[in-house]
Amino acid sequence: MSEQDFATKFKISKNILKNSIAPKRYEHSLKVVELAEQLAKHYELRLESCLIAALLHDCGREILIENSIDFANKNNIKIDRVERLQPVLLHAKIGRLLANKKYAVSDNEILLAIKQHTTAAKNMSRLAMAIYIADMLEETRDFSGVKQLREQIGQISLEQLMLECLKVNFNYLFKTKLLIHPKSVKAYNSIRATL
Repeated sequence: MSEQDFATKFKISKNILKNSIAPKRYEHSLKVVELAEQLAKHYELRLESCLIAALLHDCGREILIENSIDFANKNNIKIDRVERLQPVLLHAKIGRLLANKKYAVSDNEILLAIKQHTTAAKNMSRLAMAIYIADMLEETRDFSGVKQLREQIGQISLEQLMLECLKVNFNYLFKTKLLIHPKSVKAYNSIRATL
């Protein structure tokens, strides 16, 4: 795809997204795009893939949380036990479907990055890691330790940064007594085993 074709497609996707999700969620998506662009440069990732995946990572949020189980059932999206108990997680799987059907994204690596941005997964691509990290560390996020994590961008490997983000997420889930998705544990273990 030429640079001009990509710019046109990206602009169209931005306009559709802006009219599909809440303004605050849209602004968050733009911040994720900004950080994904930095990550692409630091870690030599394909820029266009990072930008599209970052922009559309939360496109599934157009479906309200209280409607997400019904939407998933009607669209043959498998729901596991943790997602049934914490349906907010389903927006990633729903997002994968909408990115493909509504935004005409056919690149499977981009679709997987969208699908994996909430729970992570075993053997994630570097693109998927970048989207997970960008979603967690974009500039409006404000949690204890976020500044230190941002400072590590480009200082440690993408895989090490992903591990640090997963650790922070686990601590948050422990403190709030939420369930930890088994895919998150598998993601941590598969990355940890390679370092």
